Amino acid sequence: MSNLRSPRQNAGRKSFRAAAVGALVCSAVALCVVPNYAAPKTAAKKTAATPARAGAARLQPTTAAALKKAIAARRGKVVLVNFWATWCPPCVAEFPALLQLQRRHAAKGLTVLFVSADDFKTRKTTVEPFLARQKMTSPSWIIAGNPSTFGSQFDPQLKGSFGLPRTYLYNRRGKLVKVFSEPKDLAGFEKLVKPLL
Repeated sequence: MSNLRSPRQNAGRKSFRAAAVGALVCSAVALCVVPNYAAPKTAAKKTAATPARAGAARLQPTTAAALKKAIAARRGKVVLVNFWATWCPPCVAEFPALLQLQRRHAAKGLTVLFVSADDFKTRKTTVEPFLARQKMTSPSWIIAGNPSTFGSQFDPQLKGSFGLPRTYLYNRRGKLVKVFSEPKDLAGFEKLVKPLL
C-alpha cells in the first residue's frame, strides 16, 4: 500500500488544515475576522420574497442602510445588534446567551437583532439550519453583499474587515451607547443591558 496521495487529495487536506488552523486561531484570540466575499445582488432579491417556514426564524438579506432603518424603527426600545457567523466559535458560544437575554428582557423593552456575516450563498445550507437548531423564531438578517463594505457603511469607525462577534447597544432614544467585540455570557450581557431597561 502506498502513502502517495493524488494532487486532489493533497489539496483537500491542505484546505481542511487551513480551515482547522483558522478556527483554532479564531478560538485562541476569541475574535474572528470577517472575510471578503460578495453575494450576487439577484440572490438577495429572490430571498427577500421567499416566505419563511412556519415557526422558523426568518433569515432576511440586509444592507447597512436597511439595518439602520430597522434600528431606528425600534426607537423606544433598548436595541442590541449582534454580528455573528456560524464559522466563528466565540459567536456560536455566546448565541444561546443572547437568545436567553432576549427572552428574559423582551417584555421590559429589549430587542436583539442578529446579523449573520456568513457567506450569503450558505444561508440555506448552513445559517438557517443553525438557527433552527437554536430554536430561534425571531427575525434574523444576513449581510447581502461584501461584509467589509457593509461594516464600513454601518459603522464609519470600521475600516475594511472587522472582528466577530461585534455587538452594538442602543438606548431607548436610539443613541449608540456601547460597542464591543469580546464575547460575553448571559451575566455579561445583562450587566450592560439592565441599566438601560
